[in-house]
Amino acid sequence: VALLMALVGAQIALIFKVPSWANDEPAHIGYVAALAQGQLPTINTDIVDDPARFPRTAAELQGWDEAHGDIWTANHPPAFHVAMVPVWWLLSDHQSGMVITMRLINTLGFAVWLVLVGVLARELVPHRPAVAALAVVVAATPSLVLRSAFFINDGWAGVAALVMLLMTIR
Repeated sequence: VALLMALVGAQIALIFKVPSWANDEPAHIGYVAALAQGQLPTINTDIVDDPARFPRTAAELQGWDEAHGDIWTANHPPAFHVAMVPVWWLLSDHQSGMVITMRLINTLGFAVWLVLVGVLARELVPHRPAVAALAVVVAATPSLVLRSAFFINDGWAGVAALVMLLMTIR
């Protein structure tokens, strides 16, 4: 199920318009861009849409929603975004390729999360393997698969939460 979710999520990541305003991608891109410039963003930091500040990537973000011109995701912990900085450095000349790469990293996070859902269920109900399988199938909702395909930090945040939960119950 996790492999199927990863494959479907990857397909969606490849075909959906870059960036996806419905999924906060510009704010997450702005977060990574600020970190790549050596700054920790605030919710008032501009998104990567200033041609003078980000000449190679601004074109795809210009003309979007003016009301969302700041990095409203700056209240998220920075670990995931720091991990994306090397992707920014390598691919910021090709924003679509960069965003798709970041999407695929999130998709992988959700696939790992699904595996961990099964591990957690197996840990909690060790003598009933069908419960673990059912937990994974139920967790792989269409909404989850869709969200896994965008550049957000939810996939790996979910992994961190489940790892902590597993450590707690063990």
